Amino acid sequence: MLKFCHDKKIGWGVITNGSAFSRHIVEKVIAAKPMNIDISVDSSTAEIHDYIRGMPKSLDKITKGIGFLREERDRLGLKFPIRIKTTVHSYNFRILPELVNWAKLVGATTVDFNPIRLRNTDSELWIRQESDLKLLQQVVETLVKMKQDGFPIETSNEKLRTYPAHFLEKQVYHGVSPCRVALRNYRILPNGNVRTCWFYPMLGNVKDDSARDIWYGKEAKQIRAQTVVCTKFGSVSCANSCLAHRSFMQEIKRALLFLKKG
Repeated sequence: MLKFCHDKKIGWGVITNGSAFSRHIVEKVIAAKPMNIDISVDSSTAEIHDYIRGMPKSLDKITKGIGFLREERDRLGLKFPIRIKTTVHSYNFRILPELVNWAKLVGATTVDFNPIRLRNTDSELWIRQESDLKLLQQVVETLVKMKQDGFPIETSNEKLRTYPAHFLEKQVYHGVSPCRVALRNYRILPNGNVRTCWFYPMLGNVKDDSARDIWYGKEAKQIRAQTVVCTKFGSVSCANSCLAHRSFMQEIKRALLFLKKG
């Protein structure tokens, strides 16, 4: 699929757990000229990361894989970012600053934090103790200070500071409104169904219609009209999820960070 995208001049990026990045696979992946490679890492401590991911020696494999990615990227003179994607939860929130240091040490471009989603409130991963929430607020301010000092943290200060409220299940705001998810997302599910937002019906199915017909179809137009006036903006289900849309200034700051990191 990656080679197909490259051959057809389709810009592509991936989010991966990083476990398959042997030197041989890295060579094939980078030959397809990625725009970005995002790797899920829960902690710089193997005990925590490997437990959460259910995969022994997972962090060790990721660390070696990032080294292979950097070597091959540099050999070919490419500039794509290697982004660390971290889900914030009860097991790792205390040592998030150490993860940033680890990411910098292994040569990742940036770290992007996202809190565990609201649907996991009954999980052992949810942060619920009052003392833990106070500590989370302190950790957030440490991350903000690290970012000001030049550490490669991609997440906006506005979003980082919503995390205590997120785990209290309060409304949070850090992006822009109205919602733009239906104007930019085209998600193909394993069964071929296409959706733009999990709160709204499917747009169609790729086994029945072309992408163009689905995107410009009656259902898609109706759903777009509903989403741009949606009142869910500010809920933790949307604001701290992939549905959120960054403000123009947040995009500028993010772009400058990538440029600074090469």
